[in-house]
Amino acid sequence: MNGKGSKPRPKSTSGDEFGKRWGDTFGVSDDPLQITVVSGLGRCGSSLAMQMLVAGGMPAAPRARHPYWEDGRTALLPGDAGWLAECHARCLKCLNPAVKPLPLGISYRWIWIDRNRKAQRKSWEKFAEHADMERKPLDFDRDRADSMALIKRLGGPLLRLRFEDLIASPRAQALKLSSFVGGLDVDRMVQCVVKRPSSCLPYMLENNWVATTPKGGQK
Repeated sequence: MNGKGSKPRPKSTSGDEFGKRWGDTFGVSDDPLQITVVSGLGRCGSSLAMQMLVAGGMPAAPRARHPYWEDGRTALLPGDAGWLAECHARCLKCLNPAVKPLPLGISYRWIWIDRNRKAQRKSWEKFAEHADMERKPLDFDRDRADSMALIKRLGGPLLRLRFEDLIASPRAQALKLSSFVGGLDVDRMVQCVVKRPSSCLPYMLENNWVATTPKGGQK
């Protein structure tokens, strides 16, 4: 048993429990220099999660910009990774990490976003058309399993959320995010969430987002 005032024991990340339950936190850490990695598969809601973190006061990776909050250097992974030294104590968007794996030897904290598969696939097809990209076949189950295996190998606490919950209950999810990373402005985070259905919209909502530049954040 833990003594009075002692820290709770980390939840196990072994076996089938790892990354399975939404809203669960796996592991704990007091490392102030951790890189907070916002991850998931394409069109999962990671841009919204990044927007919320930045609005709450957490700085993003140096070259990440509104509205997608992607640092283009993630495309260099798993090759050139020296730039990650600039991302300590910041949030970094890295989709499908099994394809663009981050290196070992760095302290990470993970926020994984899941989404209804049908809506996610439809949104991915819409995005591919919007960006004039090749529509590659997607295998969400395989890619998710591979990504979870990599996250487990790299280590670090994990918070798993759902896009649908970010839309339907933004304050509850903002509180989870704030508790996970520590001391964010929840009211500012909630203001980022546009009232909308969680199904795939017929247009690119990101193009209509208003950039927020709270203290400690950036456009």
